[in-house]
Amino acid sequence: MLIGLPVTSSDEALTAAKRLMDKGCKNHVLITLGKNGALLLSRSSPEPIIVQAPKVHAIDTTVSFSIKHNPDIFENYTIYSIL
Repeated sequence: MLIGLPVTSSDEALTAAKRLMDKGCKNHVLITLGKNGALLLSRSSPEPIIVQAPKVHAIDTTVSFSIKHNPDIFENYTIYSIL
């Protein structure tokens, strides 16, 4: 976890996105919410945008499994801005 907060709802995603902005993300923060879509927070817009996810048939979820169970896999990367 980049900021030490769980993200299990759009409200928690908004809190996490605001914290990432406070930590220095330049313009945008995009947090995926799995089957619940994604939340986009931009400095240029006061309101977050929540995008609903389309229903799809998942073929390979290997990477998402790896990230979920091995969050340190990206520990050497610094995220300055998602978009």
